Amino acid sequence: MPAPIRTRDGVALFHRDWGEGPPVVFVASWSLPSDSWCYQMLALAGAGFRCVAYDRRGHGRSDDPGRGYDFDTLADDLAAVLEQLDLRGATLVGFSMGCGEVLRCLTRHGAAGRVARAVLIGTTTPMLTRAPDNPAGLRNWVRDMALRSSLRALLECHRTLAAADFRAEARAIDVPVLLLHGERDMTSPPDLTARPTAALLPKARLEIYEGAPHGLFLTHQARLNADLIAFARG
Repeated sequence: MPAPIRTRDGVALFHRDWGEGPPVVFVASWSLPSDSWCYQMLALAGAGFRCVAYDRRGHGRSDDPGRGYDFDTLADDLAAVLEQLDLRGATLVGFSMGCGEVLRCLTRHGAAGRVARAVLIGTTTPMLTRAPDNPAGLRNWVRDMALRSSLRALLECHRTLAAADFRAEARAIDVPVLLLHGERDMTSPPDLTARPTAALLPKARLEIYEGAPHGLFLTHQARLNADLIAFARG
């Protein structure tokens, strides 16, 4: 088992590191640990990539510090993974809430040679909360909570997710971004999330999976894996 990654505030993050080659870093959804990426990691490691996935603080086998569930701290945790493993030219892959962590890491820390591109799957950006300038607002939330996640972490991450507004900072992302989204995603409807996010990102490409739901990593494994491999190869 790899040694845990230590964050700036001393939290130990469990991670798995499979394969050799150009690095691909996976950031899971709210409530889900790194195990959720196993099918993608197997496919990409077999295709010649180094695949890294970690458990968010309070999730899976990482420490449960009871704090640090805001996007700034979570983005710092992702940056710690990149720095301590000395990953360069990485493809960042986020799912659902993880997409916000990817975007915030890029705007807070920059690409700095460590990040070459990003993939947003079932994104919850740019903004979920109903507001005068965001009247559609998303009301349906992910309901399945992974049993290994801390209840405190789930609650605080849910609050962070609901309050986040990435509309301004998305315009500052300067790496190519691939957005993959299910046409029938009821958790994160594409008209409220994927399409507005793609319109904000300077170098975005959006692909809608016809008839697909939120959890593409399980329901559309073959297509998703092929798209990830093709994009990560540049």
